[in-house]
Amino acid sequence: MAKFKKGEPRPAKAGRKKGSLNKTTRALKAVETFNELGIYPVQMILKLLPQLSPDAQVRTLLELQEYVEAKPRAVEVKVSAEQPRHQDPMLEAHDVTPQQLLEAAQEED
Repeated sequence: MAKFKKGEPRPAKAGRKKGSLNKTTRALKAVETFNELGIYPVQMILKLLPQLSPDAQVRTLLELQEYVEAKPRAVEVKVSAEQPRHQDPMLEAHDVTPQQLLEAAQEED
């Protein structure tokens, strides 16, 4: 299959057809249809759960958990150059002269 080249028109019939539904809309319509028919998939699965082996029960519950609980998000930590550096002389001994270290040790005694 040839790659798309910048500046050239798309091939005929490329992309999603006009008026077709995206994944979210299709999923919402499926849920509405289930509700109208009185079908509740999670309840049905939970009723069938005792008939499954213990391993299958655990796998099923873990898969259902994805739809019940939100997944934890990754946390991005931003560190800027303007943040003050730690001023503990013992942690940053390379910034302290040997004389300053001796004086700090004598003050603690």
